[in-house]
Amino acid sequence: MNFYNPIFFSPNRVWRLYTGGKLLDRFRNEKQEPDGHFPEEWLASTVPAYNGEHAQSDDEGLAKVVMEEMEGQTLLELLENFGSEILGENHYRKYGENTALLCKYPDSAVRLPIQCHPDIPTAQRLYNSSFGKTECWWV
Repeated sequence: MNFYNPIFFSPNRVWRLYTGGKLLDRFRNEKQEPDGHFPEEWLASTVPAYNGEHAQSDDEGLAKVVMEEMEGQTLLELLENFGSEILGENHYRKYGENTALLCKYPDSAVRLPIQCHPDIPTAQRLYNSSFGKTECWWV
């Protein structure tokens, strides 16, 4: 497979407790629905959304490829099979098939509460995760 070209994904709206999302419809030039419980678009995500009783599917949150030669696969599945080719050998050696990044477009219709996220040692202790979380990066 040629991984020098962009990989395209289907829309990946994720259920959340808070409401919003109408502006995401407008941004994508789609029929605007009222604000609802899908206020976030997750971009090229290898992270599943854990929504308990509100889960939309077992693979909610995972980016799904829409290109003919890879149709139906998630980005995570591609990385499990071609991780070093897609991410580069150095990144793959350090993080495996994890992109080490979750990018979202949020559109909140309500004020969100203050959030606190763990640093790396706390994330390792509480969640067995190698990643802490900063709230926002400007890339």
